Amino acid sequence: MTENEKPTMENGDFVEEAVEVDEQARDLLSQLADALDEESPAAALRARLFSSGLDGPRFGRFGLKVARLLDVDLAEAARLLDDLDVADSWEPGLMEGMEQYDVEGGPAVADAITGFLRLSPGLHFPEHTHLGDEQVFVLQGHFIDHVSGESFGPGAVVPMPAGSTHSFEVIDGGTDLLLLTVIQVGVEIGGVTLGPESPGL
Repeated sequence: MTENEKPTMENGDFVEEAVEVDEQARDLLSQLADALDEESPAAALRARLFSSGLDGPRFGRFGLKVARLLDVDLAEAARLLDDLDVADSWEPGLMEGMEQYDVEGGPAVADAITGFLRLSPGLHFPEHTHLGDEQVFVLQGHFIDHVSGESFGPGAVVPMPAGSTHSFEVIDGGTDLLLLTVIQVGVEIGGVTLGPESPGL
């Protein structure tokens, strides 16, 4: 590259990268603010952080992605995200350390299993096979996929193609893993097939 040449980036790439960096920064600041003790002198710092543009719903920054994945409008996505902090939204999940919040999406996901999962730190989710395509969106916490070895955190959309098999583990960092799942057709776990019509899903 000569001195006069400058690297370029497509507009779409730049915007996507800027949004991702912004989401990561908001997530880090939000975690910092949550960690501050209300009784400590740092409470003033917490107030300043939230008065500088971080106020509002805890998961509000994820509204657009949730709306797209669930095929709903932004107002419905915002309502669903607000309900994540409502205790009555959650029911016991398939195993100890797992809770689920089943939701209904739009026409594009009418035949899918759609909902949020909350998994305890350190939980190992057993090996399972995806019978159709699945999209997992991470809102909070981190997990490690045991097949790829990759770790995923807030803002990541993880696609799992039909026929893929894997297990994963919630990173034990003191924070629950919070996921949105859109599962087409269903999954098979331990020889049991679970689909959209399965009780409790």
